[in-house]
This record gives sequence, structure tokens and C-alpha cells, in this order.
Amino acid sequence: VITDKLLETMRQFPDKQLLIKADPYERLAPYTERISVGSYINAVAVRDIDIYTLIYFSELVITQDSTAGLEAMILDKPLITVNLTKREDRVPYSGKGAALGVYEEVDLSSAIEKALTDRETILKLKIGRSAFLEEYAYKIDGKANERISSLLKHYIEN
Repeated sequence: VITDKLLETMRQFPDKQLLIKADPYERLAPYTERISVGSYINAVAVRDIDIYTLIYFSELVITQDSTAGLEAMILDKPLITVNLTKREDRVPYSGKGAALGVYEEVDLSSAIEKALTDRETILKLKIGRSAFLEEYAYKIDGKANERISSLLKHYIEN
């Protein structure tokens, strides 16, 4: 469902290329079939390509709740998380201001537009990424176990 909505939304951004990165254990066929059936000329699906290279060359990363979101932040890329489940986010990227959270299909297009062009949004996301990374990724203060335990607790509870 999310893939279909993203493909359709990207029609509004004909000058942008959508790259769908499948997990190593996933088959590419379902993605490539959706792309070809819908004639999405600005979309491609890949699997066996280094995620860091893909993120490095991306303008924006969109994910559900993957660690690719954290990797995008480390590489200083804007992040959008899509959660259409009506449940709490499994990873608090948007809750911490590090990403734009999309919770309704109709909001996807405006989130992409804002993340790419709105100066205020771009600045807020940059500040949010910095704070998120300081809290969860690299602070060397002897509390890494505490932060990891907190994240695990959050995952288990949700």
C-alpha cells in the first residue's frame, strides 16, 4: 500500500527519481511489476546496492521505521517517515523532530514538497537530526546501555 501511494505521489515530482531499496531478503519482482504496470518512468527498484551509497546520493529518504532513517540522519539527509497503521511510531524519528511524520496518505505529497523546498522545514529537520543523533547515536557519556535499553523498552511496549 505504501509503495503504491509513494509511486503515485511521485507523479507530482516528475523531475525527481524514486529509488525503492528492497531488503536483501525481499524479492524485487513485486516492486518492478508495480513500477512497470503503472508506467512509473521516474521509479526504479534495487536490492543489492550499498545503502550508504544510495543515501549519500539522495536528496531525501522516506521510510516506515527502518534503521535507514538513522543512517540518513547520519549522512545529513532529510527524512520522512510514513506510518499509516494508526499505531504509535515504532521508532520516534518524527516524534523527536528529526523527521516529518506522515500519518495520512493525503499528506505525503506536501511532506515531500516541504522537506525538499521549505526553508523553515529544512532548518527544523536539520536541528532535529542533530538532537536525535546526539541523543541516540554518538554521545560518548557512558550511558549508551541506558539509551539502548530505553529504545528496546519502547519497541517491546509498542
